[in-house]
Amino acid sequence: MHCKGTICATCRPRGRTKNTVIPRQKRRALGITIVSKNTEPIVEAYLRRAGVSIHRTRSIERAADTVPPSAAAVVFFADDFRALEVAAALTVLGARLPKVLVVLVTADPASFLSLPSSDAAASLVLPKPVWGWTILDAIRAHLEPPLAREASEYRGVRPVRQP
Repeated sequence: MHCKGTICATCRPRGRTKNTVIPRQKRRALGITIVSKNTEPIVEAYLRRAGVSIHRTRSIERAADTVPPSAAAVVFFADDFRALEVAAALTVLGARLPKVLVVLVTADPASFLSLPSSDAAASLVLPKPVWGWTILDAIRAHLEPPLAREASEYRGVRPVRQP
C-alpha cells in the first residue's frame, strides 16, 4: 500500500466512500394483496417503489385463496363490491389467515365499522380518498412492535390511527 496507513482514493475499494452507510439488516419486503375490480395504478406504483411486494386480485370470492401465506396485509377497495360480498370475504379470510391485517378502503367508513370482527383478525378502515403512503403508513404502524412504535413517536413520527 503506497499511502502508508491512511486510505487514499486509489486504495479505497470502488463503490464505497468514507460516508457509505451499510445497513445492518435488510428489511424483509412487506407483502400486500390488493383486492379491487378497478386498477389503482398510482397506489400500486407508490407501494412498489417503497419496496412492497404486491399481489393483486379482482375476485373477492377467491380473495382468501389467492392471498399468499407470506402476506402481511390484504387491502380491500370495498366500494368495488357489494357489502355482503365484502363481509363474506372477511369471514373466510379471518378463518383461513387469522394473522393477516385487513385494510378496508371505502368512501363510507361508517358502513364497515359495524362489521363483526373475529378476535384473531385485525382490521383497519381507511376513508377515501387514500394515497399509497397512507395505506403503507397505516399497515406499518399496525404491524410494527410496540417498542418500535414508541421509538417512532419519540422521533416525532406518529402512526396512523383508525378513524
